[in-house]
Amino acid sequence: MYCSKCGAWIDNNAAFCPSCGNIPAARQPVPVYQPVVHYVQPVQHYAQPVPRAPRKPMGLAVASLVLGLVCMVFGWCFLPVGIICALVGFILGLVSIIKRDDGRGMAVAGVILSAIFIALSVIFIITIGITFFEIFKSGISGFPFPTEGISIQAYNIKVTV
Repeated sequence: MYCSKCGAWIDNNAAFCPSCGNIPAARQPVPVYQPVVHYVQPVQHYAQPVPRAPRKPMGLAVASLVLGLVCMVFGWCFLPVGIICALVGFILGLVSIIKRDDGRGMAVAGVILSAIFIALSVIFIITIGITFFEIFKSGISGFPFPTEGISIQAYNIKVTV
């Protein structure tokens, strides 16, 4: 074999080159390469978050929906309280819609429920009023039955009180 430094002939068992003193390549210890691990911070290629406008409060919408549900479910037990709840829910829902707060759907639902309850309450009150008016129009003495004769046509019976 030849010396890699000076090119002189070296015996295969020689520990070094006799002319230059270089250690032959066959005798050099083979370096053990350890992989070098370098930690690299991963680069994030994400877009910057878009700043959002602050959310508008939706308390009025929630209150409108809750009052609409309460008056529809429990308002028939005590009608004046139900009507007051419906009116307050209707007003809160309209204010929330006009202010363009978040929760517009809840506000619309509260307004609709409150309006339905108010309409049904008005119909109920008018019906009761007409009924009592008709009863009392005939006179208090005829309450609950009229004092005039009642005829039953099916059996040809006439009863006079």
